[in-house]
Amino acid sequence: MKFFSDWGKMKHGIPQGPIPEPLLFIIYINNLPLRINFISKPVLFTDDTSDIISSRNLEDFCSVSNLVLSDMIK
Repeated sequence: MKFFSDWGKMKHGIPQGPIPEPLLFIIYINNLPLRINFISKPVLFTDDTSDIISSRNLEDFCSVSNLVLSDMIK
């Protein structure tokens, strides 16, 4: 037995696909590297974001990590 949903217009969300989704993500996070670029190294790729943080001191590492995470949340 097969069930099908009725067709309807999408009112919310991001259109899925190889071009719209990554493009909208890049537009959304465009200013992220400007905020955190001085204390860490952001790595952006299509729909994924990573951040590289390094320090020789554990306390400095924790402090910088908290700053970066706080800026990313903002």
